[in-house]
Amino acid sequence: MQIEAIYDQGEVKIITPIKLKRDHVKFVLEIPDELLDTIIENIDPMLNEIYNMLGNDYKYVPSGLTDNDILLDALEEKYSR
Repeated sequence: MQIEAIYDQGEVKIITPIKLKRDHVKFVLEIPDELLDTIIENIDPMLNEIYNMLGNDYKYVPSGLTDNDILLDALEEKYSR
């Protein structure tokens, strides 16, 4: 399920009220890279290697492909020039 939220002065606020089945729930919040002011260094080391291979000019574009397909397409584009 996708819901809208607003980031306001350090807090994420859900726009549409929802009720969850449990009191403690972990979820993933997807934020477009162009909105980030700082990069989180505490990510999977494999992702760091992938970003190093792709270079600074690589930008993720949602496409519905698997992560593996996205990586292969990006590497093919970068190294087939």
